[in-house]
Amino acid sequence: MEAIARPKTWVTTKEICLVTGISRATLYRNTQQGVFRMGIECRRINPLAERGQVQWHVPSVEERLRKASAEAERQRRLRQGL
Repeated sequence: MEAIARPKTWVTTKEICLVTGISRATLYRNTQQGVFRMGIECRRINPLAERGQVQWHVPSVEERLRKASAEAERQRRLRQGL
C-alpha cells in the first residue's frame, strides 16, 4: 500500500509565494502592516535568531488574504456609493 502524501501545513517563504501568488515583498509588507501576525500566520524556525528563516501556515495565510480581499472590495464599494 502506497502512503498518501498530505499537503504541508507550514511552508517556506518561497513556497507560500508560489501557493498564494503574491511576491516576497508583498508578503513582508503585509507582515509589517499587521495583516500577517508572527506566531499565527508565520513563525521563525529559530525564534532566537533575529533574522532567522520564517515558515508560513498555509490555511491561516489563505484565510487572511481572503478577508483582506473582501475588506478591500467592501471599501471600494463604499467609496463608489454602492
